[in-house]
Amino acid sequence: MRKKSEFRIDLRLSNIKIKNVTVDSNGDYHVHVSCCDVDGVKCNRCGQLIATSYGQCEETIIEHLPILDQKTYIHVKWPRFVCNYCNDKPTTSFHPEWLNETGKLTKAYEDYILKCLIHSTDKDVALKNRTTTDVIQGIVERRVSTKTDWNNVSPPAIGMYEIALKKGHDSFLTIVSDISNKGEAKILAVIDGRDKEVILPF
Repeated sequence: MRKKSEFRIDLRLSNIKIKNVTVDSNGDYHVHVSCCDVDGVKCNRCGQLIATSYGQCEETIIEHLPILDQKTYIHVKWPRFVCNYCNDKPTTSFHPEWLNETGKLTKAYEDYILKCLIHSTDKDVALKNRTTTDVIQGIVERRVSTKTDWNNVSPPAIGMYEIALKKGHDSFLTIVSDISNKGEAKILAVIDGRDKEVILPF
């Protein structure tokens, strides 16, 4: 009989403490955590630092990087704080820096999906990661700008490659990257199309 093997893995997520981990019928990991080391937040209305506790939010389920090709979900109840500076005393929930804008995905997961899109369509990536093309397209829209602020970047070398959005259709994007540092590529912009008419003006 084969002995059971175990290992530890660092999720690299701050402000949480793991309570327990379960595995569902699909083999996916569900990491149940509590929030820690949070004494206050900035009010989303007035911007003042607030520290008066107002309980917790409903449980949020956040998708993180896959482990051993299985999906990983973080289950957490974020603390809420009430603002005594605003007249109607609104509440603001804690939002860690590793969480995306929607509150449903980690930024690390979004980075992973963007890498998966290299030489692949959104449909391919969605199929391989058991998600939807809407989720994939949402990540692209949030994380990749179609314009570049050249006042803040001046790469000595850029690279360009195209990706097909849909197989069998003339629907392409051109990815423009800073390839100045060997082994690294920083995305500068995504151009709608691949023809010289749209590339040369950029």
